[in-house]
Amino acid sequence: MIYVSSLSKALAPGFRTGFAVSPPALTAHVAAAARAAATMPSAALAGVAADLIASGAAHAARAAQRTETLARLGIAREYLPNAAFTAAVTPHLWIALPEPWRADPFAAEAYRRGVAVSPASAFATTRIAPEAVRVSLSAPHDHAQLRRGLAIVRDLLRDPPLGGVTI
Repeated sequence: MIYVSSLSKALAPGFRTGFAVSPPALTAHVAAAARAAATMPSAALAGVAADLIASGAAHAARAAQRTETLARLGIAREYLPNAAFTAAVTPHLWIALPEPWRADPFAAEAYRRGVAVSPASAFATTRIAPEAVRVSLSAPHDHAQLRRGLAIVRDLLRDPPLGGVTI
């Protein structure tokens, strides 16, 4: 088994450094594949990443991030109890939209009200995407801003558009 991770997911989006851990018998193959498939980060960035990991600072930052993500998921559960929550601790959630909502008009109306959500089509690999939106829980600066945004999303879900939606 080969484990692959990235500090851009674990610590901060701009920290574009990844790591792979493999059985010793596969190390040379994994290293060759990494060199062939990707550009390498600067030596300085790789050094900072290694120091953060070795010192324990990366672990502490990740633990703090996990605590904050759990708090934000708890807030989301208060406002959106019917949303699809995964077992994973992720900084976003997916909301399957009720009829007659469609994802693109929902996202546009949310944006008009000051909340940015992403329609599922932004992540689709085919032409067919579910009528769902992705809500980022990490984008708001604080819990108050998150609560305001989730209240807007909740209200939109409760009050479908009058006269249907444009398809």
